Amino acid sequence: AACGAGPQCGVAGVCRDGVCSACAVNADCGGGLRCESGVCVEPSRCEAAADCFVGNRCTGGRCQRRVDACTAESENDDADHATVLDDAAYLGLEICGADVDYYALSVPDGLGVQVILRSDPAQATLRAELQDAIEDPVPSVGTLALPGLYLLQANPEDGELLLKVWSTDQSGGYDLLVRYVPGLCQDDAVGLYGDAQGLMVPANIAYTAVACPRRDDLVRVDAAPGDRLLATATFLGAEGEPSVAIPEARFVDAQGQVVDEGMASTTGTTAAAATAPRPSPGALGLRVRARQLPTAGEAYAVRLTRVFAGRVGACDDAPVVNPNLGVQRVQGDLSAAVDLGRPTCAGAGGVFALPERRDALVRLAPPTEDVLMVATLVAVTGTDPRPSLALLTDCTDDDTAVACHTAPFPRSVATVEALLLAGEARTLMVSSDGRSEDVTYELEVSYTSVVSFANDRCAEATPLTTSSTQAVLLYGGTGWGAQDDDRLWSDLVSGACAHAAGDGAGVDRFYALELNPGELAAVELTGPQGALLWSGLACDTMPASCTGAVVRDFSNPVARLTFTASTSGTTHYVAVDGIDATDQGTYVLRTVRNAACLIDTDCQGPNLNRCGGSPCRCDDFQCRLAPDNDRCNGERLDFGGADFGSARVTGSTGAANDDYTPTCLFAGQPDVVYSVAVPAGASELVARITQATFDPALEIRKDTCVDGGGDVWCQDDLVYGEVLNPEIRVREPAAGVYYLVVDSFAGEGAFTLEVEVLP
Repeated sequence: AACGAGPQCGVAGVCRDGVCSACAVNADCGGGLRCESGVCVEPSRCEAAADCFVGNRCTGGRCQRRVDACTAESENDDADHATVLDDAAYLGLEICGADVDYYALSVPDGLGVQVILRSDPAQATLRAELQDAIEDPVPSVGTLALPGLYLLQANPEDGELLLKVWSTDQSGGYDLLVRYVPGLCQDDAVGLYGDAQGLMVPANIAYTAVACPRRDDLVRVDAAPGDRLLATATFLGAEGEPSVAIPEARFVDAQGQVVDEGMASTTGTTAAAATAPRPSPGALGLRVRARQLPTAGEAYAVRLTRVFAGRVGACDDAPVVNPNLGVQRVQGDLSAAVDLGRPTCAGAGGVFALPERRDALVRLAPPTEDVLMVATLVAVTGTDPRPSLALLTDCTDDDTAVACHTAPFPRSVATVEALLLAGEARTLMVSSDGRSEDVTYELEVSYTSVVSFANDRCAEATPLTTSSTQAVLLYGGTGWGAQDDDRLWSDLVSGACAHAAGDGAGVDRFYALELNPGELAAVELTGPQGALLWSGLACDTMPASCTGAVVRDFSNPVARLTFTASTSGTTHYVAVDGIDATDQGTYVLRTVRNAACLIDTDCQGPNLNRCGGSPCRCDDFQCRLAPDNDRCNGERLDFGGADFGSARVTGSTGAANDDYTPTCLFAGQPDVVYSVAVPAGASELVARITQATFDPALEIRKDTCVDGGGDVWCQDDLVYGEVLNPEIRVREPAAGVYYLVVDSFAGEGAFTLEVEVLP
């Protein structure tokens, strides 16, 4: 939504160039707040009130919401004591402190429910959710989330519902309007529909609504003169059935006149494009209507995308990389660049528009043969830069991205790869992180000829004769490449080989592991999400004898299979496979032959001699004693005698003990400890895990590393579900010794830890 100098975007959003935007980095939020998934949040541990939202307090190292300006009550703080609501308006409600409000709704048979929550975004960011009797979310056929407004619409199968209201940041008041309507197709009370001067939404946003017979749905779209707008409305049908609606989406001016460049529609889907008029920004509306709608209406999903005015010209002027085999380099500078579109890796916006970023385009000329293209951002400079790299099929359309990667940490690389067929042109888009605009970069593009794989059938499996690490390309194509040859496993049921039914539909590569009598061995697979390992004793008996492991199941970045040979030796057939037909990429297969151990018991009992008679554990297939930094006071990190600087260390938790319980987890795993001395006057202490073979957690403890002592900062994931490796930033740290505990949410193994103390 449009914003000015005031707090219209709320405490969790950022007003940038007149638009309520999601945050990109912590600095967008100010103070000690953190940016998580585009929203400003309070840190898990505070040192002063400045680390919290304005008005909140820092008490006992935790941010506490202000309660002196509101009235705390506990009447409806849980579902069992929910306040009953009728079809009416309820004014003057409030969330006070850590309050959660529950309401009970009894929706009459044959009716739908519409809930409108209005609040002052300058006070708090409020959220609402419809739930069933056991507090599971009820699907909403219409949802719109903007600062100060939350709209929910549902057609429940069971009329007894719960409404949960809570705040993500501060105490604040709110009003509720509850309406029981036939099919939700009465006039809308929020001005969302039918009002050319009504609600304005950001141009990069996705939302759902309900279309009703003989009614137009109209929203105003926030756009700058000359911007190109694209809209797609998809009707969702009823109860899993395809839609039969004939929809129409058009861009109109303030007088309701159609101003778009035409519309393309099929049954259930409609799309339109328009250029924002000059010189009247914001005077464009999106109108959605449909024929053949059911009486009760039908839900539809809208995706609005803005192509910035300078995008087409930038595509024409972009440097071109010729399709020569080998490596080519392109240098660029984003300090003078402009925003050419939404950051492709981030997807569509929600409550806030996505932050504007500076972009550069590089065109890839069509190759004359099928090639594997790998593009990598290297030698990136700037202030804490975390740029993105995307591969587009259409230079002018961000929605055509086929691959996208954001560097998760400063100085880490961003890489995309894809199979380019002969004659296919593509475009690379380099984007800043929305905050570090002084970014310079070097883009490295490599082309490799594609050849047929000899091991794309189980009968031609490649022998794994020695310990090794090798790249495995899972790509399919016309006349070459690995094909899906696990059709003989199509009878697998859910859970077979530790996989779900339907897994293994992608291309595959086969290997044979012939073990010596009594030999221990293992294979590990790492790489993009969406691959798995199969193993069986013979090609024709895989369904009966297979075992399996998935690469990058949510908390498991490594797929691992282990093998024990009988006294006569055994041959295992191993397949590297895509989970579904769209999973392609370059993976790394590691083979370990003649392993000293596979599990801890291989190093214990009668095998204690493997560690000189002392207790030890199996770490990376070797029996190892616990590391020296298994406990306090850990391993000291320094900067070569300087007070400030950075250090990088590799380590492993595989042989360590579980000595500590991180405050951000319910339980810990094996952990190790490091320490760093921070001098007076430091501006920031930064610690991050940049690589790990497990799902790591990180905790910083000041002055002591024992549980329950000193100030503590803890993080499990940098971005929940997306970036599993943690990063902690302590602003203006007090002088002293800080202990860094590398722990785990799941698993154990090798990791890389980076630490910075900034002046």
